[in-house]
Amino acid sequence: MKRSIFIFWMVCLAVYPGQAGEHPYEAAPDAVWNTRIWEARWITCPDESLYDYGVYHFRKAFTLEAVPASFILNISADNRYRLFVNGQPVCWGPARGDLAHWYYETVDVASLLKAGENVLAVVVWNFGEYTPGAQMTLMTGLIVQGNTEGEAVVNTDSSW
Repeated sequence: MKRSIFIFWMVCLAVYPGQAGEHPYEAAPDAVWNTRIWEARWITCPDESLYDYGVYHFRKAFTLEAVPASFILNISADNRYRLFVNGQPVCWGPARGDLAHWYYETVDVASLLKAGENVLAVVVWNFGEYTPGAQMTLMTGLIVQGNTEGEAVVNTDSSW
């Protein structure tokens, strides 16, 4: 049995296409999630309960001189969210996890952007006491992080 396990691991290592010491999920050097701490901050609605049921609307307007080839966002919320770009639905989430393993989605929204003013809109909801047992939660919040400096214009902060 030990020999079979050893052979299995050796075959796995032999067929892996990466170089020695290279992580199989290593991203491009400018990928925020892999190289540095996010500059975006969790935001919420002031003067609202962070723990009770509620539906919240967040908006961020920003201007682009030209449509970029890519515009990658990382997004998550507590409990749930739905992202819109210029009125078009993009994604929803986050995937279920727990407080130690919180998930986010990474989406490229360049195809929905235009030269001039653009608007990101996010609907966030907290189920309060009716949160499903499988949906871990801490408190209502939203975080959006642009993947590079060029996309940082949409990072969540007090401008939302």
